[in-house]
Amino acid sequence: MKYWAHSDPDGRLEGDAGSRWQPLSEHLRQVGGLARSLAEGAAPGYVHFHDLAELAGLLHDFGKYSACFQQMIRGERIRCQHAIHGAAIAWDALGLAAPHISHAIAGHHSGLPDRDGGERSLRPRVKEFREAAFSLLETAVGDCPELRTVVGADRPQIERVGSRFDLLTRMLASCLVDADRLDTGGNINRQHPLDAAST
Repeated sequence: MKYWAHSDPDGRLEGDAGSRWQPLSEHLRQVGGLARSLAEGAAPGYVHFHDLAELAGLLHDFGKYSACFQQMIRGERIRCQHAIHGAAIAWDALGLAAPHISHAIAGHHSGLPDRDGGERSLRPRVKEFREAAFSLLETAVGDCPELRTVVGADRPQIERVGSRFDLLTRMLASCLVDADRLDTGGNINRQHPLDAAST
């Protein structure tokens, strides 16, 4: 089965000649790369942050591997969650040291959620979707092998960020949202490294 991230922008059907449907694995890889590039521009010497941004990009649309989403993108009139699945994977597979990645992924369409404080906050939503998210792993890794870097035995160690949590989370979210929009819009990254000394 072919897994799609986006349908044709002009409304052409999946099999039509000249249609431009974007494969999900391509979108995840490209958003991961763009997020890394934006992170490198924002914090040139902070390699761990670059890694986190790429991980967020790889996971941000993980939930699009669900049957529900693939039916919806092919025209069924149904609604599906997709951002919370990647947030659940980041929360559990990367260990509890990675809630900043979960926040960025969960909020890449709707804004950063609170961690606790009601049914719309991150922790209860991650708990609700955990089983559904992990049920997609085999399919997702089969289609996008780069996801092994997130869930495999050699997955990266995540630094605890302590007092920098809010700043790092907002920077991750910014890199992820911009990367997603750039790739979805077919644009390229034209950002140059930020130079605080010149402002």
